[in-house]
Amino acid sequence: MDVSERQAELAEKFGADRTITGNAIEEIAEITGGRLYRPPTDRPMFVGGGVDVVFECVGSPETVDVALRIAKPLGSVVIAGTVAKMNVDWAPVFAKELSVIGTFGCGIEEVSGEKRNAFDIAVEMLQKQTFRSF
Repeated sequence: MDVSERQAELAEKFGADRTITGNAIEEIAEITGGRLYRPPTDRPMFVGGGVDVVFECVGSPETVDVALRIAKPLGSVVIAGTVAKMNVDWAPVFAKELSVIGTFGCGIEEVSGEKRNAFDIAVEMLQKQTFRSF
């Protein structure tokens, strides 16, 4: 999911099954069979539907907000973007009993006695599909 058509095209080039640009919350609700609850003074929230795991990789208040809203009840949101102190509506976390997981992915890790960049390890894991689900 991205606001940029160009980045969505790159994601497809590198193997994304589907990309979404534009009105993401409504489109994800449609794809996952969810309904949107639209409080009069708030942004829409899913009722049913949603995605199992959201990887938020930008770190802006807007993208964190969308990530929390598109996750399904009992889903997980992995905050991988560079997040600073921000004003975010955390109501979806409580309303949907979400797991929010923070990660810091830009370090040096030791693997089998060898020091390697975390991003290189992640790319290798994705290429081999050797990762666990949440």
